[in-house]
Amino acid sequence: MTCNTMSDDNVIDDFRDISYNFVLESISLWCLGTRLGCLDTQHNDSHSSVSIDKQMMTIATKELFESYQRLYYSSKLWKYVKTKPYRHSKLWKYVKTKPYRQLERSESCIYDTLSKYVDLAFSSKTGYESLMNELINLDTLSVNEIKVYLMDFIIGGLFTVSNALNFVCYHLANNPSIQQNLLREINAVTTDQNEITSQMLSQMPYLKACIKESFRLTSTVPGIVRVLPSDVILSGYHIPKGDNRHDWPSFSVLPFGFGSRMCVGKRFAQLHIQMAVLYIIKHFEISVDESDEIELICNFLIIANRRIKLKVKRR
Repeated sequence: MTCNTMSDDNVIDDFRDISYNFVLESISLWCLGTRLGCLDTQHNDSHSSVSIDKQMMTIATKELFESYQRLYYSSKLWKYVKTKPYRHSKLWKYVKTKPYRQLERSESCIYDTLSKYVDLAFSSKTGYESLMNELINLDTLSVNEIKVYLMDFIIGGLFTVSNALNFVCYHLANNPSIQQNLLREINAVTTDQNEITSQMLSQMPYLKACIKESFRLTSTVPGIVRVLPSDVILSGYHIPKGDNRHDWPSFSVLPFGFGSRMCVGKRFAQLHIQMAVLYIIKHFEISVDESDEIELICNFLIIANRRIKLKVKRR
């Protein structure tokens, strides 16, 4: 797919499209046990059903995170309106603002699109082992509950993993010496005929270090949202409000969190980023123009302010 998306001068005009397609295809295969065809060049026709579904998912997911941004960080006037009629009528519970309507619209689009593939996977006699099959075998969840679980997992991983992959490749393209060190490690562990195994990945500390450094420089999820507005008592423990800016526990800056609140998709995300970076660096030398430096903006997640253009040369 990478070769087919390059221009004649070996430039990928927007690497974000490739990473998004890769993650959407792989996460759908893992969750639903079915291929969407996002990486299949024969589905490049913009009028094909797969291409239309992919475009709808792309737009809906983007709008979803935009609505998160506006709902989470916008002015919450209802907190400060103290009039008695407003408090008693609870008008804020029933008036749907524009960002909230956008949230509903994008979630409905994602749910409807995924439902089609979930129903297809349900009716299929064959397929890959998947998260959906594991949920079905529990015999405790309805079809709608399974759809919601899968939708939550796909939404939670789609933009975050693809965005993290964007930044890792961008940083490697900006640092050719680091990229060369990584290539040496990859070539020392793998061969052209090798199928990548977990044992091989365990022998690549430099690969993991590059990904960790990318997270340090450009963390996809920028902040911890669990900050209390007032003191609370939980199971006998006093939890003070606010934060302590003089105390920075080492686990507080981990990109996937820590303990029972850790991201449930951590292993999935790490594996996908590692495999994608491994194959890209093994087969291609990537670089960027100095004039193509990106800036970071917050759209609920930390993202690039524009497309990521990479120069690609096959090794």
